[in-house]
Amino acid sequence: MKKIVIIGRPNVGKSSLFNAILKRKIAIIDNKPGVTRDRNYAVAQFNDKYFYIIDTGGIIPDNEDDLSKSVFRQVEFAIQEADIIIFITDSKEGLNPYDKDIANILRNVNIPVFVVANKADNENRAMGAMEFHQLGFNDIIPISCLHRIGIYDLLDKVYEYLPDKNIPEVSGLHIAIIGKPNVGKSSYVNKILNQERVIVSEIPGTTRDSTDSIIKYKNRKIILIDTAGLKHKAKYKEHIDYYMFLRTVDSISRANVVVVMIDASFDLTVQDKRIFNVVKKMGRPVIIVLNKSDLLPPELRKKTREYFEKELHFASFAPFLLISTLSGKGVYKVIDTAIEINNNMKILTSKNLKDIRDDINEKLPFGLKYKRAINLRNIRQNKYNPNHFNLQFNMKIDVKDFQLKYIEKAIRKLYNFKGIPIKLHW
Repeated sequence: MKKIVIIGRPNVGKSSLFNAILKRKIAIIDNKPGVTRDRNYAVAQFNDKYFYIIDTGGIIPDNEDDLSKSVFRQVEFAIQEADIIIFITDSKEGLNPYDKDIANILRNVNIPVFVVANKADNENRAMGAMEFHQLGFNDIIPISCLHRIGIYDLLDKVYEYLPDKNIPEVSGLHIAIIGKPNVGKSSYVNKILNQERVIVSEIPGTTRDSTDSIIKYKNRKIILIDTAGLKHKAKYKEHIDYYMFLRTVDSISRANVVVVMIDASFDLTVQDKRIFNVVKKMGRPVIIVLNKSDLLPPELRKKTREYFEKELHFASFAPFLLISTLSGKGVYKVIDTAIEINNNMKILTSKNLKDIRDDINEKLPFGLKYKRAINLRNIRQNKYNPNHFNLQFNMKIDVKDFQLKYIEKAIRKLYNFKGIPIKLHW
């Protein structure tokens, strides 16, 4: 599919246009400049054609700070892989020197460039948008992302450059990488991709939006979802932190497998446990990945793994992997394990469920009620969420925690649910 990249200086409405084209809120929008930093990919559709739409960070060409340089590199990468560029400007503020600098960069690309003047929500601004012809491009399209004015005019122009036979790719295995800030989530994605796909920085909180990266691995399509670092609510300094949390939760909900990444060079924190519990409550398959193992002396690695397994005893169903994104050791083992876990999410046969039920009734007494023995009459598996099981008893019962744990162990003993939290309902 063709790749359409949105670029422009900070706070002109790139993410707003990204969301308007997709007709749903994916990118974080805020009045504060510089919210988008990484490239943000999504599949969009207009009429009968599909394409990739790519949001980028705001360009400030002459800014010399490290983060601005990283954002600028991301935009350069996006331009290199683009088939079409949408150059967005601000009709409310008018022509800006940074717009001219960006235009100078784009004159050297040999692909279609559409200049859109955002915030043209009245006739005067729409007329004033014509001053952007000074940038040297033929197509100037006044739009308003807020009021959805001119979006279809823009897409009509883009439509002409999309191929006729155009089918979206089949969905693949989605793996979300989550964890506290600065544990190595973006470094992991970059190591797998062998390129600087997402910005890596020593500044905690560099990644704000969740970003998808598509790879082919062992003839399978894998989508790696890099997410913002999850901070404790008490450390939220601005409302953007809350939206970052919502984006990460959304990424967890659409992932087939979630990787909870922890810094193995530090002790386990309460926040690490909270993050794991978010995944468990949402019922998503999970892998615990202990990163930065290269910082540990070889003789301490086994003890470190045992320490985390003991501290996270309530996550005993999840695989624990020790990796190093710096050296690359174990990074592909994470994907292999995710594939294995995803393959285990199968529907059991009626015989499997009957064997589990019989084993439970034989070994776990549920007591008496009205002088009658309480029995587990039936177990049903939810076909849409295979890790959810409905328990039906021969009479009303309050199931105790130890009984639920035994039932879960019985299911795991007879069937491989490694890495998959089991949810029991009765």
